[in-house]
Amino acid sequence: MCQFYTADFVLIYTAVDISHTFENCPLLTIYAEAPSQPAGWHEDWNPGNRPVVWGFGFEGVSIDPMGHNFGNTNVGTTSEPQTFTIRNSSATGITVSSITMSGTDEEMFDIDAAEFPWTIAGLGTRTFTVSFSPTSTGNKSANISMVHSGEGSPLVVAVTGVGIIPPVPVFNIDPESYNFGSIEIGETSAPQTFTITNTGNAALVIMDVFFYTGDDEDMFDFEVVDLPFAIAPNATLDITVWFSPTSEGVKNAEIEIEHNAVDSPNYVFLTGYGGSIDVVPGAVTLLAPVDGATDVDIKQVLTWEVAEGMVDGYKVFFGTTLPDEPTAIVTTGTSFAPVLTNDMTYSWRVVAYNEIGDGESSPTWTFATGTVSDDDMVDVRMVTGLKGNYPNPFNPSTSIRYQVSEAINSPPS
Repeated sequence: MCQFYTADFVLIYTAVDISHTFENCPLLTIYAEAPSQPAGWHEDWNPGNRPVVWGFGFEGVSIDPMGHNFGNTNVGTTSEPQTFTIRNSSATGITVSSITMSGTDEEMFDIDAAEFPWTIAGLGTRTFTVSFSPTSTGNKSANISMVHSGEGSPLVVAVTGVGIIPPVPVFNIDPESYNFGSIEIGETSAPQTFTITNTGNAALVIMDVFFYTGDDEDMFDFEVVDLPFAIAPNATLDITVWFSPTSEGVKNAEIEIEHNAVDSPNYVFLTGYGGSIDVVPGAVTLLAPVDGATDVDIKQVLTWEVAEGMVDGYKVFFGTTLPDEPTAIVTTGTSFAPVLTNDMTYSWRVVAYNEIGDGESSPTWTFATGTVSDDDMVDVRMVTGLKGNYPNPFNPSTSIRYQVSEAINSPPS
């Protein structure tokens, strides 16, 4: 005789293949809190028409509860453990030789039990726990099978659960930086709008917005709704910024935005020029890769120093043969990531420009790439967020924030 226990009969026909689990049982006893065959029972689960006994109670060995549904559990996390109690209702002691998990999703359910075998005295009890750790979304199920020396071995109970992805907010802002250009001293620029968008599936709460750093923050001003403010999924919130220079020269500031998404805080980078621009930017000084370098990694990023004066952007000329027209226009930061191939020689130069015109070009540098194995490659698809640099772009150094979805085998160059 084989026994199957479940507190809810629905677990039988949604989670358990009775015919497979009990295919060698001459007599099947199902304790489903039903004194007779429930309407949901399917005869295909009982090939050969084995005798089936239905009922509320049981004698001998049992497990309480007679099944468990762990409900919704976030993928990548572990549920609270569920305690199961083995009851020996007979007067004679029994030996439990094993408790194992089987079924399609057995690897997502974990049994925590002392080393076997166990001896349970007559009318005695013993406990073990089971936890649920889904690795993917959807309905999951498995069977706990306990082999013992009493009648009705193995004793089987069903466990189920649902793996879910929890709702999360996702912060995006456009643009991440802005150059107000030249504004006469004592005047105020046209307003610039920065739009925060919640691309997640839970409310994004903007908790605070303030100037984070910058010697010139008093020359910038912003306007936003009263905070905190919750942005619904796919909704937006605007921050309006003005530039009002009180002295001549390049001015920088940075706004920090605190929120409840995982990448908080985020930053908006501001720059502008107080007074009239009447000269072009200075010449650009190249940094890396150095002129004549060999064996350069194909992940190499071209970098240069910030040019003197008011800069609206940089024109990058790059290729195996230096082109007459710019390969790229860089308006944020002082770097450019080209597509490089192994065993090639490249040339490059950079020119800063503003509304007056182009500055003096940097010298032309050359470098040669080496050979890189596939194992050394970085999957750039893992990069999930690249933030603007600060300061932007009129200082001798700058910082760039980035984030990746998981650990990678080498850092970005």
